[in-house]
Amino acid sequence: MMAPHILLVDDDLRLLDLIKRYLHQYHYWVSSATRVIHAEQALSTFRFDAIILDVMLPEEDGWSFLERRSFDLPPVIFLSAMGGPKERVKGLSLGAKDYIMKPFEPTELLLRLRNLIPAARILQLGNVWLNLQQKVLYDAQQHIIPLTELENKVLVYMAHRPNKVIKRDELVERFFSATSNPRVLDVTLSRLRKKLDPSNTHRGILHAIRNQGYILKLHT
Repeated sequence: MMAPHILLVDDDLRLLDLIKRYLHQYHYWVSSATRVIHAEQALSTFRFDAIILDVMLPEEDGWSFLERRSFDLPPVIFLSAMGGPKERVKGLSLGAKDYIMKPFEPTELLLRLRNLIPAARILQLGNVWLNLQQKVLYDAQQHIIPLTELENKVLVYMAHRPNKVIKRDELVERFFSATSNPRVLDVTLSRLRKKLDPSNTHRGILHAIRNQGYILKLHT
């Protein structure tokens, strides 16, 4: 299983360095940003398991960021010097999962992270990984591999049925309307094959079984 990936958003460079070094000791993969705009750039490129977010940031504060993006962010922990009852209530009401006041005990942050990040089921598919909880495909550097909505649905469906031949008619019936061109399924699976194994080093992760259907092979 890959290390949890944490995004730290704080404009205090010394604090960023301290948290990074501390979490690295416990096998967390850590990226950082000093502004919301940089955090959004990271979120568009990488997969994250949690965000540690300051409130007072240049240009856009953490509250505004969470309110604007709460629908598509991983779990958020606020880490802020603004830790009064009103601030804590506001942060939690915006959707944060936890709120820690600065100064803080690093061990407390670590334990809260461990409680926050679920033991997600992650499948390794050759040189890429699929997080079944987040429905995200990513490579060894934790770069997100873009999938269309249909590719995502088909891949997650098959990943829940590994090493089993799934009839073509079953996939067509589940993902296509009666008026759809069923050949779109073949095109979708062909694209998925390339995304799962762009270097063609793991042949047979996803392939067709003649006159039967398709199979996603996992080595357990």
